[in-house]
Amino acid sequence: MNFFLNKKGVLLVVCIVILSAFNKTLFAQTCPSSQNQSQWPTHSNWFFGQAQMMNFGATGTGAPSVSTKVGPGSPYPAYESCASASDEDGNLVIYTNGVKLWNGNGEEVHVGPTSGASQRLKAGAENPTGNTGSAVQGVLITKHPLNDNDYYIFTTDDAIGGINGITYGFNYSIYSKADDTCSAPQRIGAFRATEQVSATFHKNGLDIWVVTHEAIIDAATKNYHSYLLECSGLNTTPVVSDVGFNVRSRTQFTNWAGNLVNASEFSNERGAIEFQQNATLETTIKA
Repeated sequence: MNFFLNKKGVLLVVCIVILSAFNKTLFAQTCPSSQNQSQWPTHSNWFFGQAQMMNFGATGTGAPSVSTKVGPGSPYPAYESCASASDEDGNLVIYTNGVKLWNGNGEEVHVGPTSGASQRLKAGAENPTGNTGSAVQGVLITKHPLNDNDYYIFTTDDAIGGINGITYGFNYSIYSKADDTCSAPQRIGAFRATEQVSATFHKNGLDIWVVTHEAIIDAATKNYHSYLLECSGLNTTPVVSDVGFNVRSRTQFTNWAGNLVNASEFSNERGAIEFQQNATLETTIKA
């Protein structure tokens, strides 16, 4: 009897070892061939410029191929506010011109409740009926590494829209890959946004900071707003950094350019920005 129990124990251990070896293979992942993020499969499809679509292959490192569905007369018009997202296998998931959203098959995605008409994404488009986003960095798509389904689409205002008295603010929508739907734009904060939005990893290597700059009509502000995309979703309470140069949103101006040279440091732990400023240069940028 004792021998039988020992044999069972040995067999049990053997089964566990075999199962562990199987699971090691089952959960193995393929690492990218390059450490350059722009060459990862998730970044292998680019939508930019005057509706240009380029594909760099499933590995993200191949010679680019250009889509024939772009350029003059394209069903996917685009200007400045362009973004696209691919999955871990290099398949195009979605792309946008800041106003409309298309899935990887080139089909327009309904934005907002399906019971009503599809809504516009909220990138500034110079006027309420503009068909393309006019902000130079007016749209950004990202997702949390632990969520393969939800793609967050962030949009900003545009400068010409400010001249025309239009403010949408900083908005986000969530595209669901599973059911090919997109939530209605949700404004976060009560501020007007400049034409800039960017993102980077949190110090924990998992969560993602999304950062934009505040603008005020006919007034100056230094405020950066940093939002953290966590595994549980977007934290809509920002970290606000009141540093650096002034940004002024004006209803009338003749000079778009700011003559700026500044060095900044972003704390990916705190979501805060620190500046070293050159006091001899102009310190107001118009946006």
